[in-house]
Amino acid sequence: MSLPNLPFAEQGVHSQLHHSQSASLLFGEGRTQHGSTNELASRAHSVALHHHAPIVDYSQGYSPHMHQAHSPLAFHNTPLCNETSIQASLQTVQNTLQLLVNEVQKMGVRITDLELANQKHLADQQVLTDHIKTTEEGVQKIQEDLSVVSDKTNKTTGATKNISNQHLLLKPIVHTIFYDLLGVEKTLGHEDRMKYLVERLEPLPNDAAIETVDGTDIWRPLWSENIKHKINAKFIQKVVDCVWANETANRNNPGRKAEMSNEDYDHKVIETMTKSYWRNIASQVTSQADGAGLVKLRGKQADKRRWARRAHVANTRHEAVPEFHKRFPDAEGAMVLVDTNFGSDYMTFKDDKLSEDSKRRRKEQDVPASGWKRYVAFLRMLDLINKGLRVAGETSGDEEPPIKCRKMDTPTKGFDVQASKMADKSPGLGKAKPSVPYKTMVNPVWLAVHPSEEVMTGMEWLQGLYSRAKKGDFTVHDTAYLEELAAELADGDESGDDS
Repeated sequence: MSLPNLPFAEQGVHSQLHHSQSASLLFGEGRTQHGSTNELASRAHSVALHHHAPIVDYSQGYSPHMHQAHSPLAFHNTPLCNETSIQASLQTVQNTLQLLVNEVQKMGVRITDLELANQKHLADQQVLTDHIKTTEEGVQKIQEDLSVVSDKTNKTTGATKNISNQHLLLKPIVHTIFYDLLGVEKTLGHEDRMKYLVERLEPLPNDAAIETVDGTDIWRPLWSENIKHKINAKFIQKVVDCVWANETANRNNPGRKAEMSNEDYDHKVIETMTKSYWRNIASQVTSQADGAGLVKLRGKQADKRRWARRAHVANTRHEAVPEFHKRFPDAEGAMVLVDTNFGSDYMTFKDDKLSEDSKRRRKEQDVPASGWKRYVAFLRMLDLINKGLRVAGETSGDEEPPIKCRKMDTPTKGFDVQASKMADKSPGLGKAKPSVPYKTMVNPVWLAVHPSEEVMTGMEWLQGLYSRAKKGDFTVHDTAYLEELAAELADGDESGDDS
């Protein structure tokens, strides 16, 4: 059956041929084109959808403009990506990715280092925290100990240690007002003052603190009671108030002069010194009220005075040791020999010149006259050296002539302890830690008689020190003393040169 001669029939054949050509361009020349017109139309429609072209309405026919817009030549001329540029782009992307990977790896390493540092800081922080905790515990313990010590200090007699020597201007002021309130005459000596207070040891009736005598108020502290007793506390407070009021009046009056320094002008200092002095007087009063206590007190006071004297002598001899080393370079360790308990020696060896007290002490000590033969020469040499150093220091320091004065005080340096002021104890019993003499300090004959006496070895240079001494190393008095010693040693069948 032949196609009707329609106006668009020929165009349809032409359109079919046109689509066939377009297909050969799209799918290649070697591919055989099969299918009906509808298949070709379907494929064309798919391509149009792929390129987002609008669907063609074939019922309206083809216009030259449409034919040109949808011709296969126009699709064929669209620019495509070059293979070289694609490879370059891929290479760029790959390089960028590699850089990113490297940076991520570096960041990972840094994060690991930071984590390690953080762990170290945490450990250090923990150690520091432990140290702080330990320190806080230690500080708290110290505060508790200080609190306990403070409480004990307030309760014990030794709480107010004697500070009178640190406040020399305040000391006489406190003492004067102290005795004025007690009604003690200023002209009385110490023994008479203590006797006056002992006679008034009994308390007043009704626990009164003051009695009136000839219109004057006389305080009567309770010396046998604790210092915190209300009567004793009132008396101490009265002394402090009087001292403070007098000094305040002096400072506020332009016509007067302050009697104490600024360090002394303090309530706490005045109170501390008043309490210390009250304890001292209370101890003496109660001891003198008891016969046995009085004997013990006087012995204790004598020991204190003797110890103070020996300590003074030892200190002055320490000053002479450096000069002694210059004169005797081989005398090593001379400073060790200067001991407080070894500082006592007799003025003479002749018994007829000793007092009864000195004879008694010599007998109690059980030390013969030649017991400290070499050591005596050593000590007297130090005495002379110290005297020379003091005289040289006094004369060389002032080049100008001395100012004329009506009264001239010439201090006499006496370093020999009087026999009556010697301690009854042996040298090893004078301290809590006994002093042990060296063997060269003691007479061998005496050591033979007393084999139990503890001595130390060393200081061989002390042997024969007297024989090596030069002229002028001893005073006339020392020379006479040592001659007596040599005679005593000769009587004991010991050579004088050995001294």
